[in-house]
Amino acid sequence: MPTIGSGGAVDVQTFNVAGANTWTKPASGTLALVECWGGGGSGARAQTGDDGSGGGGGAYKWGIFLLSALGATETATVGAGGAARTVNKTDGEAGGN
Repeated sequence: MPTIGSGGAVDVQTFNVAGANTWTKPASGTLALVECWGGGGSGARAQTGDDGSGGGGGAYKWGIFLLSALGATETATVGAGGAARTVNKTDGEAGGN
């Protein structure tokens, strides 16, 4: 487990599978740094033989929370990226929240 400052342990929990996930409060510490990246959008599909456009990047947001204000577990919902387009002349699809 990584450490910071004078040797305190850092609890890193990563969620990267679409759907509901469970975050578990660490046994020690006072703050939680939460970072979120939104699911990016897919690219458009052009006519056969033409180039389509690239997809859009997902948004980023962060926050710092007191561990005492959080439950023993919290739900971390991961939205999927926009679905690839399979039909010509189709706009890209937005990513999930």
